[in-house]
Amino acid sequence: MARTSSISIYRGEDFTQPFVAYTTDTGSTAENITGWTLLFSVARTRNSTDKLISAACSITVAASGTFSVTIADTITDDLAPGAYFWDVWRTDAGAERLLGCGTFNVKGNARLPPSA
Repeated sequence: MARTSSISIYRGEDFTQPFVAYTTDTGSTAENITGWTLLFSVARTRNSTDKLISAACSITVAASGTFSVTIADTITDDLAPGAYFWDVWRTDAGAERLLGCGTFNVKGNARLPPSA
């Protein structure tokens, strides 16, 4: 079952976001994700084919369904402060499934100048 949540970062920072994959039937039991391929994406609008961030996720503990995505500061440097949308999918052929989605909030800071 897909989980919905909000992720907030500051522009120009490195970040790692942990996740847990839950079973589709109950939505409360962690699912074994051994061998899964997982993709995290951020876009300006929902259902956009233009991804601002697209990154493979790393499985942390497959048996307990935990995984994470790590994004470098060089990728978030160019994101203007504002609200975007994120999702994470299982992308294995024949088993595609939305695992989570929500808003991706980028906050401004004093260190970096406004993005172009």
